[in-house]
Amino acid sequence: MVPIMKEKSKSGNATKRKLVKAAFKVIGQKGFSNFTIRDIARQAELSTGLVHYHFKNKEDLFIYLFKEMQVNIQDHLFQALEKSGDPLNQLRIFVDQAFMMIQREPNYFNLLINFWSQINVNPRMRELSQKLFNSYRGKIIEILDDGIAYGCFQEVNTLQTAATIVALIQGGIFQYMVDRDAFDYEEFARQQKERITQLVILKETN
Repeated sequence: MVPIMKEKSKSGNATKRKLVKAAFKVIGQKGFSNFTIRDIARQAELSTGLVHYHFKNKEDLFIYLFKEMQVNIQDHLFQALEKSGDPLNQLRIFVDQAFMMIQREPNYFNLLINFWSQINVNPRMRELSQKLFNSYRGKIIEILDDGIAYGCFQEVNTLQTAATIVALIQGGIFQYMVDRDAFDYEEFARQQKERITQLVILKETN
């Protein structure tokens, strides 16, 4: 019986991954308010009953998709950070990875905007958004604390500085999403990385 149970589990996981992949494409195109379970089933070439077997409703599916995306993105980011133990390099890697994300995962930000459009009416989505920001601020605070301890960063309010860094990154990305012709994105990202570095780097004294 055990091998059969394992095979069923593998089959179920494969089906769920297929549904999540379909949801990522459909929601990116239609938005949260306009997509239906039938849309997901059609995109995945599966029955609506199978969608409901894995997810209670469209909100449940959307939240699962959001969580999966966050896990994948954070894993990618943290793996990149592990390549350097130097706090200044880690900060620069963090900023680079964040700005590159719109090129690596363009549909992710469409999903994110849809998700945030629901936070005033959906406590679950608000809570997940708070956890998302807490995670990014927390990682930046960890880098800043290490930099201060090693003597390469100046003493700063790490929570406020982390919030500022996240705001600079997210604000630039969303401006670019709204109006891609407004500015040179790569040059903007380069300048923001320098500004962020200057916020924390220890100033040389004579």
